[in-house]
Amino acid sequence: MYGAKNTLAEFMEGGAKTLIENAAADPAVAATLAGFGYDAARLAEGPRLWEEAEAYSRKMTSDRAEMRGAAKDFELAWAAANSAYIKTLKVARVAFYENPQELEKLGVMVLNGPRRAAAKKAADKVVAAP
Repeated sequence: MYGAKNTLAEFMEGGAKTLIENAAADPAVAATLAGFGYDAARLAEGPRLWEEAEAYSRKMTSDRAEMRGAAKDFELAWAAANSAYIKTLKVARVAFYENPQELEKLGVMVLNGPRRAAAKKAADKVVAAP
């Protein structure tokens, strides 16, 4: 039976398949189930439904594997892009060392606190110089 210790796949392979096969093959079980509305036609539908459920289970497993692969590809692409960005950022910081306001204009770095005050002070000196 499907429970805390069994996975859905284990239940589908072992318990459900056995229940469906036994219900159709054993006349005593079929007679008991007929009292609950499970006639021969409905019991014959069981294997088809089991196959359909099994196909969905296989598709779900395949989709999960595909999602894990896509997530891994995304992580690798993100790491490569981040590496390139960090290298470019370092070059930009060196290139604009004397003029950090340009980094802020480019959106590469937002200056806050003491860095902003120092940049503003440096800009004011440049503007005020004759």
